[in-house]
Amino acid sequence: MEFEELLQKHAVILERFIRYRMPDDPDADDVLQNTMLAALTHYGSLRDKSLFRPWILKIAENEWRMHLRKKREHLPLEDAEIPVQDEIPVTGDVEPVLAAMPKEYAALLRWFYLDGWDQRDIGRHLGIPVGTVKSRLYKAKALFRELCPPEIRRTYAKGDAEMNYTKNFPEFMPGLSLEKLDVPFFEVRAEEESFAIARVGFKLSEATYRYPDRKLALVSTCTAEREARIHGAEGVQIVRDTYNCGAKKLYKNESIWFTQLTEHYRRDLGCLRLGEDEYPTEIFTFLEEDYDIAVNGEDRVNGTPILIRERPADVTDTAVTIPEDRRRYTDGVWKITIGDREFECIKVVWVYADVYFTETFYDRAGRMVLLRWYETMHSMEGCDNYPQSRIEKMKKNRKITVNGTEFTHVEDRFSEYVM
Repeated sequence: MEFEELLQKHAVILERFIRYRMPDDPDADDVLQNTMLAALTHYGSLRDKSLFRPWILKIAENEWRMHLRKKREHLPLEDAEIPVQDEIPVTGDVEPVLAAMPKEYAALLRWFYLDGWDQRDIGRHLGIPVGTVKSRLYKAKALFRELCPPEIRRTYAKGDAEMNYTKNFPEFMPGLSLEKLDVPFFEVRAEEESFAIARVGFKLSEATYRYPDRKLALVSTCTAEREARIHGAEGVQIVRDTYNCGAKKLYKNESIWFTQLTEHYRRDLGCLRLGEDEYPTEIFTFLEEDYDIAVNGEDRVNGTPILIRERPADVTDTAVTIPEDRRRYTDGVWKITIGDREFECIKVVWVYADVYFTETFYDRAGRMVLLRWYETMHSMEGCDNYPQSRIEKMKKNRKITVNGTEFTHVEDRFSEYVM
């Protein structure tokens, strides 16, 4: 049947579209079923079958909105979320600023900060979704800050000296030792991805030490500054600035991506691709056909599980064998010593086809202690970041073979967390 074939073709994207908007909501299955039933019922009205994907996603959006309306009608007031207060002052000094703002923005700030309404109360009053309330509050706060006079505007002391971009990381890699322990594997909940956690206010710097010199090459700082919405899915924007120690140059917004944390999954919602002028030129999102392969290979629908369970790889000193690329495998428990600090960690290995291979170590708190990065010579020779002189140096680095492909140890990374 034609409908079944088209539904099967777009099943993953349809389910992601719903589940990303309804994280950890048990009603997501009902919305999915209602969407497929409505699509089957009205399929005859779709004249151009090449438009099946946007057509069924629009049905899914309508079903999701109907679900939200029904849920709001039955939501007890005591279940409303508690507002988080931040930088908007609550003194009489703000009245002239509020008076200068558009009435709708001033009203939002009064209700939220001065009257103590939460976002759901405001949404009910205005008849709009909570997500829209959050978006409008964000714009209202930005405008407030612009109009705020210096005497009440929040300021940040930057200091007289130039910012220390290296964050006091040592110039050379501290002493590092790794010892595999003969103890049972322990499961951990790891929310961290690339030394970042998708919670507004999170900020952390990491150091990259290149081999064989073991010299500090890069210091990157990831900041989760604000909430974001991608195709209706709520998440957090993460920005990474990177300081190149050799070039003594700071690359602002070196990478920008959007992530959603749920109780059980970490979901990449999208990332910005930068043009030659270092400004965003394209956004790559979770509704792209190949996004699950490029980013969320662990689970095509739900993303990467936060809970790391044991999934042993076949590992020796020089080789790793795993059944499937782009999936997370484990290699027991290790004692990691960095400088004078020791950590008991589980080891996770991940390979991305014939491009790169990583070894990551998570402690019992679920924090990433160390990331070891490997690449194939073929990948490095085709990349402008690896001049021939550096490639020649790296030929002496440790080698490891993964499913028949040889990878070379390139660098180690650790964050302020271990210092």
